[in-house]
Amino acid sequence: MNSNIFNSIAGPASEPLSNRVAVDVATTGLDSVESPIHQWFEILESPDYFLHVVDARSGNFGFIRTSRERLANASFVDGRSPLAVDSKIWQVPIDEAFKWQKTAFRSTQPNRFVFHQSFCGSTFLARALHVEEKSFAYKEPNIVAQLANLKAAHHPLYANKAHWSQLLNFVLEQFKQSWLTLSPAVNESDHQNLIKPSSWVNTMLPDLATEAGHSNIVLVSQSAEDFLVSVFRGGGERVQFAYALLKHLRSAFPDYYQVISEIEQSALDSADLFIRLTLIAHALQNRAFAQLQALLPARECMTLPYQELQKDPVESAYHAARTLQLGLEKSDLVASVAHNLGQHAKVSHRGYAQQQTDAINAQVRAHYQENFKAAMDWYQDHLLPSSPLFEG
Repeated sequence: MNSNIFNSIAGPASEPLSNRVAVDVATTGLDSVESPIHQWFEILESPDYFLHVVDARSGNFGFIRTSRERLANASFVDGRSPLAVDSKIWQVPIDEAFKWQKTAFRSTQPNRFVFHQSFCGSTFLARALHVEEKSFAYKEPNIVAQLANLKAAHHPLYANKAHWSQLLNFVLEQFKQSWLTLSPAVNESDHQNLIKPSSWVNTMLPDLATEAGHSNIVLVSQSAEDFLVSVFRGGGERVQFAYALLKHLRSAFPDYYQVISEIEQSALDSADLFIRLTLIAHALQNRAFAQLQALLPARECMTLPYQELQKDPVESAYHAARTLQLGLEKSDLVASVAHNLGQHAKVSHRGYAQQQTDAINAQVRAHYQENFKAAMDWYQDHLLPSSPLFEG
């Protein structure tokens, strides 16, 4: 599809923001270094070495030497923000990492995830749940999105189920490493980590939640119309991301190929075409969430609608923290929410005003009023949970 089309869908007041459409191992911008054997244990055991990439071609994991402050302050830890202190990717052979894992200390902590549908307040929530000396939120780590790409491509690492399970366990175990110095006065349970992956991983939620130990999960959702508005608020760049996400998601839900193809080949104008494709991306993510919810008890998998997060961020964050078993007090979250409300969740050192976003949303709704209405009628007929596609 002609990429110039995306540039024509800026709407009345776009909100430009860079989105990572795909993850490419070769574009880290860092120099790869073969780590000496005597350094492997240090790299594998210290949170100062952050697991950033898996290079399936060379058979190596790539680690970035970083710091707690760099990871905490980054809007995202997928490479969009500078993380390395030495401009290097430290390589450790995958086979050797797996050997080390067999005898390494295994955390008793569950995996903690905040899954989401894009542009729905999940980054704000992750920042709010990040409380100094108590919890640590990893926001959209690159390697987790890479796992989704490996699965979508049916890579040999995915095709071999034993290797896939080992890979998932190794990756998720790395994110459980504590930034606290363990001592008789400090227990592992005193500090918990959580991962807020990219929505790119919505193709593999059951893998992440069930293949690598116990998980506690928050699902940040939003209505179809809110998703439309948030995507089109960002103009052509966000629309392009939503379309790339749709093409990626359909690898996990092949029964949607026909409806996607029908829309792509229709005579709709560019705005109406991408509005419908965006709605399909929303329906696919709803489908992914429903599949995950069917696998887990309600007490371990909470749904948090975007509207509730907006209405009462402290109470929403508190319920999320309890589901994730972060051990945070409401007073911790009152302070954290207050600190983060006035900051742009996705752009460090940039202010944020909800009134400004509301004003842009109103402009988007007015500009696309007739387009959205026609598309939502189509959505009601074709993509609601009662439709055969959703239940398939």
